[in-house]
Amino acid sequence: MSFWAVELLPGKEHTFIPEFDLIVSQAVLPEAAKDKTRSVVSVKTNDNTFAIASLTLGSHDSQNLDILFDQGLELTLTNSGKNPVHLSGRYHEEDDDMEGMYGDEYGSEGEEGEGFSGSEEDDDDDDIDEEELTKQIQAQANKRNAAAANGAKGGAQQPAAKKQKGNEGAAVPVSPAQAKPAAAKQPQQPKQEQKQAKPAAQQKSPAKAVKLQGGLSYEILQNGSGATATRGKQVSVRYVGRLPSGKVFDSSTKKPFKFKLGASEVIRGWDLGVEGMAVGEKRKLIIPPELAYGKRGAPPDIPPNATLHFDVEFLG
Repeated sequence: MSFWAVELLPGKEHTFIPEFDLIVSQAVLPEAAKDKTRSVVSVKTNDNTFAIASLTLGSHDSQNLDILFDQGLELTLTNSGKNPVHLSGRYHEEDDDMEGMYGDEYGSEGEEGEGFSGSEEDDDDDDIDEEELTKQIQAQANKRNAAAANGAKGGAQQPAAKKQKGNEGAAVPVSPAQAKPAAAKQPQQPKQEQKQAKPAAQQKSPAKAVKLQGGLSYEILQNGSGATATRGKQVSVRYVGRLPSGKVFDSSTKKPFKFKLGASEVIRGWDLGVEGMAVGEKRKLIIPPELAYGKRGAPPDIPPNATLHFDVEFLG
């Protein structure tokens, strides 16, 4: 096992071919960094470009990674920011249990999982099936849309439910003798029900926690409408990040935060938890360390093994 490191200068490309399998484990802003804008580190291989790290001076000075590059594969590293970025790692041994840069198994911190994608224990019961998570998130979004549509129909058609029904459920005509008493007692009842339905529709439904595979869960604090967040698209959000103690470690309430969903520009818990949100929707994401910063944390703001709470508003 050999140590590997490189300094990426702003706006410069670094192209090389590793002689051995290479594991990139950390991206750090050096002490000389002065600019507070974001620096995104990307890698280009086989005509595909991926963002692998995002650093901001003063809030995210370092980022743990666990990315394996095969030997003999030409790599081009770039730094979009104004600060230099130091990447470091080690050459991969044959018995390391990893599968590629974005494989189904995420590597380990020495022997235990770590990095931008968080860490995973060896227990098979804790494996995170990202495809299954995506299906669960989409199913929840479909349920909400169907419930909203049914609620709108129910409010418009409620007075018609007063018709008598036969054994087969079809509407049955009522005789004049039956109609008169009904007309005397029931003319205002639908109006009252409509008046009562309006304030009920304006009330916010109580927050209900939705638990997904892998430990990720969220609460819908406010329903949205319109377009939903989908993978591969640029999304805009406002958020406040807190530790379980309630301490705020990061926020973007004045200036919206934008990122490409599903492109690993943020922690995995965000890529999974924001997907499916509708415009105007507010969620509370509860992200376990495996889908956040893992066992190392992100010093000094985020301690090791930290579960993170985010209040997120989807803007579009």
